[in-house]
Amino acid sequence: MAVLTSAGRSVRVGSFVRVVAVPPAIKMMPPETKRVFRAAVGHRFKVQGVRRSPLLIEINVSRIAGPLFGGTGHSI
Repeated sequence: MAVLTSAGRSVRVGSFVRVVAVPPAIKMMPPETKRVFRAAVGHRFKVQGVRRSPLLIEINVSRIAGPLFGGTGHSI
């Protein structure tokens, strides 16, 4: 399933996206999640999952989060 971003680009599982900003909802997230989002800005990641409504794109951020928190399988 492909979804369109606000910029009109098609995104599907397997696409690559760049994190360009931290979402406004970050205020309600745990400190660890905030740290991962901030570290991810400017980096490209492969899309792991998509949801159409509301538009949510899941990306695996293990290469950023792993060094910060250890382990693997981190996604936002």
